[in-house]
Amino acid sequence: MILSDFDLKNYIAGGRLYIDPLFDDTIRENGVDLRIGYQIARLVSTKEVFDTKGNVDTSKFYKIIEAEEFILEADEKILITTLERVRLPSDLMGFVQLRSSFARAGLLLPPTIIDAGFDGNITIEVRG
Repeated sequence: MILSDFDLKNYIAGGRLYIDPLFDDTIRENGVDLRIGYQIARLVSTKEVFDTKGNVDTSKFYKIIEAEEFILEADEKILITTLERVRLPSDLMGFVQLRSSFARAGLLLPPTIIDAGFDGNITIEVRG
């Protein structure tokens, strides 16, 4: 089931769903518009081996940039975080999808599932 704007507002008002900062105009018919935060992770060229069997230190593969603006090159893949902190109850999961106006501009975003009970800023993969 996808929550309507009415349901979302009730979940938020009742404290079951927490989004901060939140503005009334970001609650839409069946979702909430989230904004890009100020941390961007760009892939770096490295000869490090990505060992899927052990603990992976992903910091060797990305460079974290703090910026209010950035240029996403064609075919570049980055990780971004949401400006908003989101806390979901244990019986509600989330789904992040790209607004169609951004998709028509050439951006790609793979399906991003937010687990029930999640609490934090959401990390999203974006490709130009």
